Amino acid sequence: MYSKQKKSQYENEIWYPFRYYSSSPDFDKPSLQMIFMGIFVAPIKLLLLLFIFLGLYVFALICSMGIGIEAMTSSPSRRREIFITAYHYCALSIGFVLGLKAQISGTRDKSVPCMVANHMSYIDIIVFSLIEPVSAVAKESVSNYPIVGVLSRAIQCVFVPHAGDSAQRLSGAKTIDHSETPIARIGQRQIPNDKTTLLIFPEGTTTNGRTIIRFRRGAFTSGHPVQPVVWRFCNDEFNPVWVDMPIKKHLFHLLTQPVVPIEITILPPYYPNDDEKKDAQLYADHVQQLMASELGVPATQHTIHDMVKLSKITRTKNISWRASEEEFSRACCVDQVGGGAVM
Repeated sequence: MYSKQKKSQYENEIWYPFRYYSSSPDFDKPSLQMIFMGIFVAPIKLLLLLFIFLGLYVFALICSMGIGIEAMTSSPSRRREIFITAYHYCALSIGFVLGLKAQISGTRDKSVPCMVANHMSYIDIIVFSLIEPVSAVAKESVSNYPIVGVLSRAIQCVFVPHAGDSAQRLSGAKTIDHSETPIARIGQRQIPNDKTTLLIFPEGTTTNGRTIIRFRRGAFTSGHPVQPVVWRFCNDEFNPVWVDMPIKKHLFHLLTQPVVPIEITILPPYYPNDDEKKDAQLYADHVQQLMASELGVPATQHTIHDMVKLSKITRTKNISWRASEEEFSRACCVDQVGGGAVM
């Protein structure tokens, strides 16, 4: 746990939550295990994953035949029930192929249909599907991705504007089906309903797990209770968090892991008081601090906008993800933003 580590002098830096860290500095060097897994096992895993995704995609098209994806998911039906069951088993199968081994503590309260969690990689929704079938809040562009777009609509994801858009657009824009605003639709999904559990990552982006950055207000604007869930990867060498590592390299390392151990802690539902219901950011900050305390990491004022700024800095200054902390610090110091102070 972070609380047992030496406090970093870089915690206030813009880049600190968004840099890749591993307990083994030599994790990237070829080993017999990596060579064996890379040649014989990783290709098989990749083919199995493609087969599962394509199979679920075809099944979604079959289940929605004649009525469309949105109609299939909008109201209770035998078709939707069958597809969600298939989706859950496919997610469990993907977890098995990836070697996910979860230790889960705590009790899920089904009367609270919204979970909020820290965000560390692109496999997070698979991780939480080990608990139960979930849908997520995703950026609008995901709905247009090949295969993934159809599947995300089929599992009832809520699509919102990109983080670079203004808060006014988030509260005033229509969703892709031109019905409600994203905030309104999230609020409707937080009321007990017949849909899948809504999973929200209020940080808005992935981090390295060494902090929990400031939460965006979307999950808390409605004033409905949420159930916080915190989790961490427990690998001794390769840490599967996805921050600044190139996607191809990260996927290769992920597929060459025999086992990916995970610890998941389900906290009791958080019911906001009157002040928190009136002030969504206050509500969000209190849940952030609660989750950070449970993980034993600092809650910081970093935001997704810091990550966007950092991405621009690293691109324009051609900084490698393997650069030292000192190199990052020198490159970013002139562009340092106001966020990042430890709360």
